Amino acid sequence: MKRLITLLMLIPCMPALFANNPIDATPPITHVTVYLEGAQITRQGKIDLQSGKNTITISGLSPQIDPQSIQVKLSDGVLTESILHDIDYLNNLKVNTIITQLRTEKIRLLDSIKLLKSYAGVYQDEKKMILSNQSLKGDAGLDVSMLEKAAEFYRKRLKDVENNLFENQRQSRRLKKRLYAVSKTLLDSEMQSEVPTSVITIVVSTKTAMTAPLEIKYLVTDAGWQPNYDLRVQEADQPLTVDYKAAVHQGSGEDWENVRLTLSTGNPFVSHNRPHLETYYLSYNNYYARRGQASSPQNNRRGNVVTGIVVDAMGEPLIGATVLEKGTANGVVTDMEGHYELKLLSPQSKIIVSYVGYNNTEATVGNQRTVNIVLEEGAQLDEVVVTARGSRTRANRYMIDGIKIDKRESKKIIPVAIEKSQTTTQFEIEIPYTIPSDNENYSVAMVQYKIPADYLYTAVPKLSDKAYLTAQITDWHSYRFLNGTVHLFLKGVFQGDTYLDLETVEDTLSLSVGIDEDIVIKREIQQDYTRTRIIGSNKKVSKAWQTTIKNNKPIPVRILVEDQYPISKNSGIKVAIQETSGAKINESTGQLKWDLYIPANTSKKLNVRYEVKYPKGRVVIVE
Repeated sequence: MKRLITLLMLIPCMPALFANNPIDATPPITHVTVYLEGAQITRQGKIDLQSGKNTITISGLSPQIDPQSIQVKLSDGVLTESILHDIDYLNNLKVNTIITQLRTEKIRLLDSIKLLKSYAGVYQDEKKMILSNQSLKGDAGLDVSMLEKAAEFYRKRLKDVENNLFENQRQSRRLKKRLYAVSKTLLDSEMQSEVPTSVITIVVSTKTAMTAPLEIKYLVTDAGWQPNYDLRVQEADQPLTVDYKAAVHQGSGEDWENVRLTLSTGNPFVSHNRPHLETYYLSYNNYYARRGQASSPQNNRRGNVVTGIVVDAMGEPLIGATVLEKGTANGVVTDMEGHYELKLLSPQSKIIVSYVGYNNTEATVGNQRTVNIVLEEGAQLDEVVVTARGSRTRANRYMIDGIKIDKRESKKIIPVAIEKSQTTTQFEIEIPYTIPSDNENYSVAMVQYKIPADYLYTAVPKLSDKAYLTAQITDWHSYRFLNGTVHLFLKGVFQGDTYLDLETVEDTLSLSVGIDEDIVIKREIQQDYTRTRIIGSNKKVSKAWQTTIKNNKPIPVRILVEDQYPISKNSGIKVAIQETSGAKINESTGQLKWDLYIPANTSKKLNVRYEVKYPKGRVVIVE
């Protein structure tokens, strides 16, 4: 009886004993660490916890989360009991409103192109009618004035028709280019819009009710940054300026709005386990293959790429038709001639081809390399809706006139804190950035360096009359540069691009900056010393060249000049050097080098003279 009474007294308390307070909280993204491959997302906020167990649900997250990377931080006194990651296929990412605009724009463009095509047919019919009725007939001779009026009418009307046809074709080409761009942007937007989301469920417990700070971190895959540089040189006696920048991209499915960025030179997706050697056995017909590098026949098959053309029933190419690998988000659109090229994820896939106003067509690729498609007109008004499960393909985006696609680029130097370790460098960007999830490259200014450099001009007058400026940097390791594109500016003038490949750099980093027009070079043949003579059974050819280098700069310059003289490969041909103006001579190659120091507004002359002797009955071309 006592046991029963005790049980009845505990029943009202059981909900409290097993209470599990559900909390739906998705704190905003406050900080992102972007690696060369991948990114770590940090979300921060506050939650109200009740005493006992609490279940925190964080939803609408990127589907690319690495579950092993999830970290949760709460205040002291809160015990984290479990963390669960799951994919929610019913709660897709929010559809970008631009998709609706793009679909409407595509239909409008198709209607406009169709209307222009109809007008072109009317003009062609009118042209045929005029040409078929231009011969004037009658019993009596025609009056000259009437003939002139008729000729003027035909000439004027044909001119108007031809002008209309030309303008029609011009507008049609412009609309078709725009249709292709809109179609590509629409395909990429649809790929992103139908991606499922991640859900993180956290069970915590606390002895007392409280408002606790919540911080959650996780890694996503489709993100990264690539370094690039603006290298500026004003004069050869001033430090060079390097703007160290990053092109940041991400397609995680989450927009990073006004977040603090940290750009890291690390890569969390690279294995940090050191390699181990396995026993290397010798036998007949043996081969040596590294682990993990065995080739896959499927990966090497050209058959994974299918090409073709999409046309209508009349054989006209369809621009911007969607060609999609069935069951995936892997797709492309046809170009201005209706052609497509699609790399299949599976060699035995089927493709679905769709176009606004036409019936969808499905085709099996199999072992075919080319699959041409003819679409039949139908009542259908919408294209195939692209759906994706898992990772989505990465595609280029296009800027479309009349449709606002936000793409920010910072022109100013951002305050930055640099933290260096033994293996990585991190650039803490102190001004918030917005990076949408569209896989576009967004320029982020990291740091500006003023680097002392030794400048050296180089010239090869025999091949070019230009002086090329190179900057020599000895302490380049301290700047933590990475491989990347370099945009060169000399005196504020863009010189072009080069690539910084640090794997080939030695102790001194040598960067070619560009051509300096203030150094004038002229190489001329000296006629007084150039002649051909016959002496006995031999012919002697004398050549003389003079190179003038004029430094028009207000500062002295150092310039390395190269020239050459011929080298004989035949014992019957003799070469004698007569003058080199003090050049350093490489007798095996015939290379001549001068390391010159030329003061401001002065000139330097270099002379090269040599003589070639060979049998007079033979032909030798001597420059």
